[in-house]
Amino acid sequence: MIGLGYPGGRRTRRAVWALAALTAASPTLGQDSAGPALEARLAAPLDRAATLPPGSYVMRGPSFEPAAEHMPVILQADMTRAASAPNARVTVVAGAELTQPAVAKLRVVGASGSGAFEASGSATPGPMRLTRDFLLPPGEYDVTAAIGLRGSGGSLSASVERTRFVVPDLWNGPLAVSPLVLGDAAAAVRPDEGGRAFVFGPTALRPVSSVRFTQQGALRVALRIFNWKGERGEQPDLKVEYLFYQQRPRRLAFFNKTRPQELRAGSLADAFEAASRMVTAGMTIPLVSFPFGDFEVRARVTDKRSGATAERQARFTVSP
Repeated sequence: MIGLGYPGGRRTRRAVWALAALTAASPTLGQDSAGPALEARLAAPLDRAATLPPGSYVMRGPSFEPAAEHMPVILQADMTRAASAPNARVTVVAGAELTQPAVAKLRVVGASGSGAFEASGSATPGPMRLTRDFLLPPGEYDVTAAIGLRGSGGSLSASVERTRFVVPDLWNGPLAVSPLVLGDAAAAVRPDEGGRAFVFGPTALRPVSSVRFTQQGALRVALRIFNWKGERGEQPDLKVEYLFYQQRPRRLAFFNKTRPQELRAGSLADAFEAASRMVTAGMTIPLVSFPFGDFEVRARVTDKRSGATAERQARFTVSP
């Protein structure tokens, strides 16, 4: 799972929505391809949600049991200022590697249990990236992704993932950064294509559908920075560091870090959007020097004028 951001590493309570057992009256799932037919067949089972921990499940009679094989679901988000304060446009993407047609559902709920927002869609076999926009005020939110697909014998298989993320005040609050986005491909964009989700300056980042990378590959990361100190019209003076920690049996251990990026007058170029007072930052890190294992990358932003810092983190795996 990729966390969407816990400031300071703070952990919070579980979300209030998840995928749960089907009743015995649920219809047998047919051989529909991805599209409205399959979505209609799986909508009712996904809507009849109770509570299951994150994981993969198979329907056995009236209930779900843990599946022998786990299909990971990846949750990421991008945040920009909405048309008016204090809202943010939050784009959530659920990623997975599908072996057959599936239906995915996203649900975003305020931490207090209020303000539920839902979206769904269907996907064909291969890398899935279900992307949906939500207009949200500052606060804490629980986000859940549930993916349903046909199991053996016409039953239902399901994978569930959830996390909590914080939408900071992107307009008038303290130094704030958007969630750290991991990408597996990047492409150049025209200047008039700015403002779209997952477009960072001159680069469009394709969110990952799996957090497994090979040593021959590269990790692409990006984020947005808001509320740095400076007069209107003045460019920022920021430092961005990317630190890597390796998962050991009992703890995360420091592995290495990149040379800091200095984002200030003379070095910003397309990273600075003066109209929105937003700065984008990103880096491509070759993984050839990383051993096999699980890692956490932390992006640490420092406003050199105020001394304020903000940090986001994400997990990934280097595998054969």
